[in-house]
Amino acid sequence: MAYYDSKAELDYVREVENPSHIKLEFVYDPNFKNNVNYSYTAVQIPTDIYKGAPVILNELNWTQALEKVFMENSREDPSLLWQAFGSATGVTRYYPATPWKAPDKIDLYDVRRRPWYIQGASSPKDMVILVDVSGSVSGLTLKLIKASVMEMLDTLSDDDYVNVARFNEKAVAVVPCFSHLVQANVRNKKIFKDAVQQMQAKGTTDYKSGFHFAFNQLLNKTNVPRANCNKIIMLFTDGGEDRAQDVFMQYNWPNKTVRVFTFSVGQHNYDVTPLQWIACTNKGYYFEIRSICAIRINTQEYLDVLGRPMVLAGSEAKQVQWTNVYQDALGLGMVVTGTLPVFNLTMDGNSQNQLILGVMGVDVHLDEIKRLTPRYNLGANGYIFAIDPNGYLLLHPNLQPKLVNLPEPVTLDFLDAELEDSNKEEVRNKSNKCYRYGFLAVFASTDGGITRVFPNIAAELWDEDPEPFNSNFYRRSLDNKGYMFRSTLRSCDHTGAAPRGVFVPSIADVLTDFEHAFVSLADVLIEGFETKESSCVTIQSQFYFTNTTNSYNMLQDCGNCSRLFHAKRIENTNLLFICFYVCCYRHNQQPTVQEENPCEVLNNTRYRKGPTSCFDYSALENTSECGRGHSLQSSIGVLLFIQLTLPLFHLSHMQTL
Repeated sequence: MAYYDSKAELDYVREVENPSHIKLEFVYDPNFKNNVNYSYTAVQIPTDIYKGAPVILNELNWTQALEKVFMENSREDPSLLWQAFGSATGVTRYYPATPWKAPDKIDLYDVRRRPWYIQGASSPKDMVILVDVSGSVSGLTLKLIKASVMEMLDTLSDDDYVNVARFNEKAVAVVPCFSHLVQANVRNKKIFKDAVQQMQAKGTTDYKSGFHFAFNQLLNKTNVPRANCNKIIMLFTDGGEDRAQDVFMQYNWPNKTVRVFTFSVGQHNYDVTPLQWIACTNKGYYFEIRSICAIRINTQEYLDVLGRPMVLAGSEAKQVQWTNVYQDALGLGMVVTGTLPVFNLTMDGNSQNQLILGVMGVDVHLDEIKRLTPRYNLGANGYIFAIDPNGYLLLHPNLQPKLVNLPEPVTLDFLDAELEDSNKEEVRNKSNKCYRYGFLAVFASTDGGITRVFPNIAAELWDEDPEPFNSNFYRRSLDNKGYMFRSTLRSCDHTGAAPRGVFVPSIADVLTDFEHAFVSLADVLIEGFETKESSCVTIQSQFYFTNTTNSYNMLQDCGNCSRLFHAKRIENTNLLFICFYVCCYRHNQQPTVQEENPCEVLNNTRYRKGPTSCFDYSALENTSECGRGHSLQSSIGVLLFIQLTLPLFHLSHMQTL
């Protein structure tokens, strides 16, 4: 079986020769911003997965049939961009084929951790992560637990809600002001990760305190927004004897509306049977994390369990989900992806198979959406924006991310990109609540008073003034007496003794080249280091003119000083005249940071609609598949043999003495 391995040319895999790999020739396509081959698909396998494993070879075999399907789709719709299938085993097959773009470091790309796969593989989640910080987990085990929790947070999307708690004798939230579930957006996950790194091990273990905290978070009736779908508890511990059976009887049995997943972390000799029992009796799964290599794979396989009700729902669950805006891994830029889950509908004995095979995805570039918008119908100050069900922007003039290859979706709330007021909040809520109003029509108006509208049915909804000259759109088109000004272009004036057209570098240019060379060298030297992120956004005061105001006079407060300024519009132009006093002088002036206080944000929670469908329960689900660990379990025959031979060994030993 031959296939194109997109990572075959990378330095760290060249040492291993793959006989199944085929070499291709590529041509540049401006639509993909890449060199592509339209006759083949490409395969990407995560670095930490063995390509020769039987499950991977089987995956490569049956996904080969997707190649013809992708090519046929592209012929029917030439505007299609990347078509991809992400498998539950980690294999990605995408079309058209192109070499994989890996970072300078080791490539850690895994399709199962991409935003489009996470949102398509399961329904939204309400999750509480319990972290055992008793004295027994100190040292390497605590480091493994911290790393595992951070990886677990990366499996959550904007549709999910989460809280993290540490427990020993008592359970408390790792972020004190997060008293309830919060949205798993980029900002909140970063706050959780910073708090998890500060945890210390001490005291004794009490599972009951942790589970009481978790069930109260998930089952309490509040007005706080949440996913209202899958309810999950994640327990990270080294082990223990307590099964907390009375807590489950109080909160979760017999309906078992909350799934409990348990993780045995670290190298130890504890009996893991209680952890297995907790997971199996609460529709969850048991995992073991013995080393750092097992963290990524074991913190993402719970998605297969959450996908069971979706698989058993069959065609009802075949619904297209659209992601938030994110950076395409192959360099296409800002895209949104339409996803569809793929199920295994074969019969497993007498029961239906309940495994999710993976997720299909088709990318749509933001420029393609912009081309379909009627921007030419807008006025001088008009603009187009689009938001998702969470209120995050898909399109907006202020949505201009500066970084590339962002691992997380770009999340900018509509109200954060605008001057927030009651009208903007109403627009946001109505968009999320899917109210639809208005109509689209093509029309032409004349000075003689005739307006022709197409289609004819649009005339019934036409509410403009019958006289074209009195209509707003007509008068705006005639209002062209103003003057539009623009700033002068900066010219690059190089003076020297050389002929015109020959650039003679100055001393500043030479120093700049040295600086660039040094920075490039420094990037190589510090390749393995990461800098701590900090906010560089400063507070700003914004003002806007209404139809009735054309000037401002204000004394602006700047902390411990003030500043007077005057602003006035110049009529019939786009110019603004501004006059202000010089800045007041302050010693040790520190810039004011506009970074949001997470505790204050929780007090003004915004409306989030989220997905409309939920698949968290199926009466056909087989919950007996709940994980098995390396517990010390002996058969009855072995125990009987030991009981019979032990007296004989003791008697023989006495005779020898």
